[in-house]
Amino acid sequence: MIKQCFSEPQSMAKKNIVRMLLTRKNADIDGRNMVGRTPSSLASENGHLEVMKILLQAGEIDIDPRDWDGRTSLSFAAGEGEEDTVSFLLSLDPVSPDFKDNGGHTPLFYLSYNTLSLTAIKV
Repeated sequence: MIKQCFSEPQSMAKKNIVRMLLTRKNADIDGRNMVGRTPSSLASENGHLEVMKILLQAGEIDIDPRDWDGRTSLSFAAGEGEEDTVSFLLSLDPVSPDFKDNGGHTPLFYLSYNTLSLTAIKV
């Protein structure tokens, strides 16, 4: 999959949009889509680290939620080679690099599909 690179103005616009949406009444910062993914999970997969931090500051969220397949934010970030996001997630207490999804796969398994430096996974 080819990932779109965002310029600094585009990145700033995304952060501003997230902030605007969070000011709305009844903003569900931990809502799930039809396959159990949350905003923080989707942000981690796409390397939107600043969006993840904004969501964390906005309220209490599950930073490493499991989707219907049992995959976590860490497994998605590792699978996409998002090194900064992986490092950030590993710095948080509830995030476990050893958690297995429903297929028995760990974030390290998903990492093997990508060229992410193994130094991001602190064993």
